[in-house]
Amino acid sequence: MTAKGPRGVGLCAALAALACAVAARAQPPTPAPAGAAGAIAVMTRFATKGEAVEVAPGRHINLVCAGQGAPTVILTTGAGGWSINWVKVAPALAQANRVCSWDRPGNGFSDASPHPLDVADDEADLDTVLKVAGIDGPLVLVGASIGGLESLLFADRHRDRVAGMVLVDPSSPGALDADRRVAPKLAAWSREGDRKVYIPYDACIAALEAGPKDPTPQACAALRAGLPPGIQAALKPWTEDPAYWRTFRSELDQRERNFRQAINPKRAYGDMPLVVLSAGRFALPGAPPEVAAEIPALMAQKVQAHRALARLSSRGAYVFVADSGHVMMQDKPQAIVDAIKQVVDEAKVAGN
Repeated sequence: MTAKGPRGVGLCAALAALACAVAARAQPPTPAPAGAAGAIAVMTRFATKGEAVEVAPGRHINLVCAGQGAPTVILTTGAGGWSINWVKVAPALAQANRVCSWDRPGNGFSDASPHPLDVADDEADLDTVLKVAGIDGPLVLVGASIGGLESLLFADRHRDRVAGMVLVDPSSPGALDADRRVAPKLAAWSREGDRKVYIPYDACIAALEAGPKDPTPQACAALRAGLPPGIQAALKPWTEDPAYWRTFRSELDQRERNFRQAINPKRAYGDMPLVVLSAGRFALPGAPPEVAAEIPALMAQKVQAHRALARLSSRGAYVFVADSGHVMMQDKPQAIVDAIKQVVDEAKVAGN
């Protein structure tokens, strides 16, 4: 996985297929595919504010939906991501199915949360969003990175509503502990990289809480510098709220908890259509030799964990995407589109 921090430094969560928060949040929208009817309009919806769904008094989650047709595809991005990350995937799917993406609290156009971000609370928020929006099922869940853990939890609790699932280079339950065993030096180096990635967010929070003359201090504006001006302007009501950034920042402190919350030894999905996409590229720019030497062991551990996820269903398929990095929706979006279409077609045949 290759990711760039605020100053082009390779600072990123290396373990357990976690996305680099800065890279995920700073990806600008990409041009619509040539010749795709209505793709520009669909893409615009997935890059901007959608429906504000009230999940608690005064607290709203952003839900962006487009297209028609069952099953409904639910897109859940990785750590630090939001609906904008799916702009290379959603348009192709919305031509034949209803497709919905949502922003976690403190991400995109969703409000802050009184709770630190962990996968159990996120799954509960997603459940509430879908209920309030009247989206019952059948559903095809698509979870990238840590969104894979939330998708697993949702499927565990609502198996009757889930017709299929696609996991995109997913985090695996308990993976942090497993990865530390096979790559202890890489684990320590990665944790320090995570801390550095979040330093600019701490600076933004401090500037907002100090009561700046400018409602969007430079420390906060820099976090959105990679986005088009129109989207930056639309996000201002959220990015000027320190609680929004505190919620986002809380994700770092919940990672140990997240991987353990998702452990379920009894997890099994029968014959539910399931595809696990596993990225083959992994790089750590600037890593010392002793850290880089542990990458093969870490990759072997990831492949083993992803194969185990595919075995949760008798119809589970493991797909190795050799030329993709961790942020597959940017590197190889067509691989994701193809997998989702496969699962949707299988779900329709099964009558879900």
